[in-house]
Amino acid sequence: MLMFDGYAAQAQDSRPLALPKFKPVCATIEAPLRTNAEGPLAGNSAQQENQESRRETQLIQKALHDCEKGHAVQLTLGTTSAHTAFLIDPITIPSHVSLIIDGGVTVFASRSPYKYRVEGSGYRCGRVGHDYPVFGGCKPLVTLKSHSGVYGYGVLDGQAHRGLIRKGQFVSDTWWDLLLDKKNGCKNTEVKAKEGCEQASPPMIYSGLTAQGQLEKDLTLYKITIRNPPFHTVMLGGAGVTYGG
Repeated sequence: MLMFDGYAAQAQDSRPLALPKFKPVCATIEAPLRTNAEGPLAGNSAQQENQESRRETQLIQKALHDCEKGHAVQLTLGTTSAHTAFLIDPITIPSHVSLIIDGGVTVFASRSPYKYRVEGSGYRCGRVGHDYPVFGGCKPLVTLKSHSGVYGYGVLDGQAHRGLIRKGQFVSDTWWDLLLDKKNGCKNTEVKAKEGCEQASPPMIYSGLTAQGQLEKDLTLYKITIRNPPFHTVMLGGAGVTYGG
């Protein structure tokens, strides 16, 4: 068994050894945003940034759901060479569909922990606490289903070094600041206990079990670059996982 950030992928793989091939494209979406040294330019307020990430997520998610099996949605450079960025909330790549991020394109993750919350989990995404699961309370940025993948020479950026959005406002603390709080034993939390301290942060790319309790299978990550993750980068629990650099 091979372990990827705590999840196991089966090492007994009978598939022939070959480099992945880019999927044919079912839909192309052009990057709407410019960037500066800090990140994507998505408005002057947290509200505008949240609205932008919601709009782009809905557009990309619909294209993925409408995509023909065996094909991929392609994220490309925009109308000018300066339009290089997307800003998204969590998305799910359906079974038999993939996502291609072109070279020069960066897909930035939303900085709002509220966007990643898991209803009814009992854990607060973007916080630390005693007895929290490893990423309890947070949805992954990208969830893969069987026979899906992420391809391309572009970048997924978690923006973990930038201030978060809390209660509709930009704040100074970051995803990475949670690591410091965790190392200090949750001293900044209201709950005081001897149990272990863990943080609720989303992984960048994740797959787990199907609704029937089976491992997702035939998952591919090819050429993609991941930077500034909130905590875990990739957590894949599946049968037939292909990595290609």
